[in-house]
Amino acid sequence: MYKDITNSKLCDYCGSKFFRDKRNTWTHWQNAKFCSRACSSHHGADQRKAKTPTLIHAFWKKVIKGNDGECWDWSGNKDKDGYPLVSFRGKMFRANRIAILTKGEELMDGYHACHSCGNKSCCNPDHIYLGTPMQNNADKKHHGTYRCGEKIHCAKLTENDVLQIRKIVGTDVNIAKMFGVSPSNICQIRNRKTWRHLP
Repeated sequence: MYKDITNSKLCDYCGSKFFRDKRNTWTHWQNAKFCSRACSSHHGADQRKAKTPTLIHAFWKKVIKGNDGECWDWSGNKDKDGYPLVSFRGKMFRANRIAILTKGEELMDGYHACHSCGNKSCCNPDHIYLGTPMQNNADKKHHGTYRCGEKIHCAKLTENDVLQIRKIVGTDVNIAKMFGVSPSNICQIRNRKTWRHLP
């Protein structure tokens, strides 16, 4: 009843044909782009989403790109271990894990974002790959970045302490009192279950 079938357009959102509503003015018809309010709303939502920064966009904003094949530096924050951090919507993410996403790969549970270059602050996606914990540890040992012994920030003993503990004759309880640790800790050191990198 209200359709003017002599005037039609294609909807900018869904592409379907729609006709002028005779109840609307010609100015309204000239500006009309959508066949319904639903299409207009969907279009608006898509536009807002396109303008909203993504996690990957936040990642690239902090990467200082260098030449191909080189390590790329990070201009943002880093955690206590020196790994770059991406801040996005009030949360912090490890940048090396986001670098995996920039390559179109998915992050999988139980896998680490490993650095083939051995530079933990590097953000070049070509230097980062998904690997198992075993691969990650092997990489760290290869590049000399594996943290063990007194390199661990919460370690109460030094390497000299451990070497001394292994030489002392006495009970685990007495030695533990001398060094301010638990008897079970002393037992593990003496049986070489911990600090195994030392002789």
